[in-house]
Amino acid sequence: MIIIEGWRQLGRNASIKAVKAGEAIRNKFNNERNWAIFKLSLCELLFSTILLSLGIVCVCKTKEFCPYYSAIWTSIIFILNSLIGLITSKTNFVDHYITHLILSLISIVLTFVGGTISLINWQLIGTYKQNNERGRQLINPKADEEQMYRAFCLLGEHDSRRISYIYSHMNEYNFRECLIGVKIGIAVNSLQFLITALLGILFLVSIVLCLFRICTKYVGGEDNKK
Repeated sequence: MIIIEGWRQLGRNASIKAVKAGEAIRNKFNNERNWAIFKLSLCELLFSTILLSLGIVCVCKTKEFCPYYSAIWTSIIFILNSLIGLITSKTNFVDHYITHLILSLISIVLTFVGGTISLINWQLIGTYKQNNERGRQLINPKADEEQMYRAFCLLGEHDSRRISYIYSHMNEYNFRECLIGVKIGIAVNSLQFLITALLGILFLVSIVLCLFRICTKYVGGEDNKK
């Protein structure tokens, strides 16, 4: 019983310390809106970092399924915006709110661009068309820039000529590697679409909070650092 009671007391002490630590962090911010922007920017930074990691994996493993590198260059802007948001929540300068507002507007546009590109990439995986200029069927997706997304191990529809060609040249290609690439390509583009959609919502909330703070400054006549 003494041991159990000791563990309970230890748990209560840990909970009290965690609450006090949370309050100490919260006290560093001036008001509830700054605390909300801090948490919002932290979430944006987390998802943007995940998106950047997905883009790097796709480029390193299956470059043919993400030729525009949209997950990389969009996530870099998102990370920059989230860092500005974290700084803004601490400094509480109106100029920083304006900067965060502008970057959030740009980020919203980039979420539409990145989401559209990822959706197009996802739809093109497994599609195929004959290479008439060379008079043969190109099944290696890395052999020609014009034949992106042409995964030779995936048939989107029945094509007897292509099946015959693949069967006669099957020893020339690594089907296992191709299948892994297709799985990574589908996963990365699907996750990119979902994450960019979520980030779009978060950036929209950031815009609302920044507008409210800026209007409070100029309409309410608060000091620049209030």
